[in-house]
Amino acid sequence: MAIERRTSAATFAAAAALLVLVAGCGDDAPQSRSAKAISPSTVPSAEADLDAIVLGWGQKLDPNEITHPTPEDLEVTCTGRDDQLKVKITDTNGWKILLAHGSQQMRVENADRGLDADLDTAKIPTPTPQIDWSQPNQVDIAAHAIVPDTWTSPYGPGQQFHLSAHIDCT
Repeated sequence: MAIERRTSAATFAAAAALLVLVAGCGDDAPQSRSAKAISPSTVPSAEADLDAIVLGWGQKLDPNEITHPTPEDLEVTCTGRDDQLKVKITDTNGWKILLAHGSQQMRVENADRGLDADLDTAKIPTPTPQIDWSQPNQVDIAAHAIVPDTWTSPYGPGQQFHLSAHIDCT
């Protein structure tokens, strides 16, 4: 009988320790959070529209091409901090953009339109980086990247995806 109690007590203690260990595993994982603020970009650029957030592709301001969403039209999730910061921007027109600290690339998807690509903003020369990570836990974007020719457009090949916004993840 004493052996059964010791075995049960040991099993219970092991199960409790495992539960504490499993519950603690998430503590080291980066926590996702909503952006503190979303506003127009402040990156100095002749191409940037510094009075509005800009998102889309094509050549004209239109819900099916380039839009000026309000911060309320965007869901922005920040994961990690500092050099590990990742930002996901989702808009009401189906766009999802993924950014990672230090990178000049954007992962751009729109499942509704069957579009996805890794876009490199460094392919269009500018005097300053189009994606500025210099402020801790923030990203300032005035990016224009050439989309793949598989993204068919009435304007022909070589079109650009536009993203201009300041994201504060502090």
